[in-house]
Amino acid sequence: MEDYGFLKSEEQKSYDFHYLEIMKRRLKKWDKLLEKSEVLPPKSEKLKRYIRKGIPPSLRKECWFHYSGAERFMEENDGLFDILQFRELQDIQAGYSRNDNKIFQHIEVLDRDVFRTFPDNSKFKRRNFPDSEEISSNSSTATLVNFDKFELEGESYYIQSLRKILVCFAYYSWPHPNPNRQLPKSCTYQIGYCQSLNFIVGLLLLIYSDNTIYETDENCRYEIEKRVFFTLVVIIEELLPKEVYGVNLEGTQLTQDVLWKWLFNIRGSRFGVEKTAQWIRSLENRKSDSSMPPLDLITGHWFMTLYIGVLPFETTLRVWDCFLYQGEKVLMRVAITIFKLYQEQILSFPEPIQSWKFVKEIPKKLHDCHSFMNIVFKPRYPIKPTEGSLENFGSQINGRESFDSQDENLPMISNTKNLSIRRGVGNIPNK
Repeated sequence: MEDYGFLKSEEQKSYDFHYLEIMKRRLKKWDKLLEKSEVLPPKSEKLKRYIRKGIPPSLRKECWFHYSGAERFMEENDGLFDILQFRELQDIQAGYSRNDNKIFQHIEVLDRDVFRTFPDNSKFKRRNFPDSEEISSNSSTATLVNFDKFELEGESYYIQSLRKILVCFAYYSWPHPNPNRQLPKSCTYQIGYCQSLNFIVGLLLLIYSDNTIYETDENCRYEIEKRVFFTLVVIIEELLPKEVYGVNLEGTQLTQDVLWKWLFNIRGSRFGVEKTAQWIRSLENRKSDSSMPPLDLITGHWFMTLYIGVLPFETTLRVWDCFLYQGEKVLMRVAITIFKLYQEQILSFPEPIQSWKFVKEIPKKLHDCHSFMNIVFKPRYPIKPTEGSLENFGSQINGRESFDSQDENLPMISNTKNLSIRRGVGNIPNK
């Protein structure tokens, strides 16, 4: 399997040997699906099943771009990216500063994150500047380096594209101080820049540039940057609830309220996590016990990063296959499945803080992405934890039909706005 510039653990390499055969079989299925048409088929129940079983790497970038809605959005907003990519230079030439143009303040923050994005990835390897530890140790100071487009020359094209796209998005999602410079289309809520966006853009660059002449052809690079930008916009404006990356992270708080108050507390038994729900309620009743940080500190991070850097990379890609096709409910399904798989182990620790640390480490174990995603979409089937072995779980459910109707039981965040933001175990701190 493709490493996308990451070093693979021995455990991942061992699983990939098995997974490669699965993907070969899936590719034959997809080839047969596409043989009668030169375009991707419309959304359907059959296609949803295919996507849940994994998009072959050779088709992934086209499927993501098309089924996410980014292709449509780009066609509807032709020329927008061309306007945005020159805004920073125009503002510098016009004499704007961070004091009269808040977008520059957002750019200062994203500049500090540029080289923290996948620091162990060979494609994002820095060449001319200090390592990430130096930037991290000085992150409380002002911008360390003026990361303008000229100083980035000589750096990895992935780093250059990452910054370019993030700056374009900052201009897209924050109002310009000059009302005469309004965009033909702007973001539905104000963001500028928020941590996690760098990893989302970085992942999209890795996938969209796969098997292309990205690093040698400037026109190819521009087209990929444009596709990544519009995919980012669609993720934020159409696939996720509003304000997930807003100034106060209200959307993130709401997703966690839905996860913990609705899916675990009210619907816990329906989704097979009633024991976890009881455990959480017991913790909330022990108000004097402050030894365990909020669980939302963990799951909130899962949702904001869309599981990037949380799950093994190939497992993350499988989650994204489904997320870009179905939207936010996939993120909920994944979180519920993680807790369902390891429910007994979570409850076995004598101290809450031990359980908290265990939950934080669980996703790193999920190398068997194929078995895991099978379980994610069969939530009604009772799962019996067996030392965390996904192979055992996968063998239990082989041959059973997917419970697609179960999607109706997972609430869309946009339909749960009357839920109050929950304080206590599930409290996400404001940005």
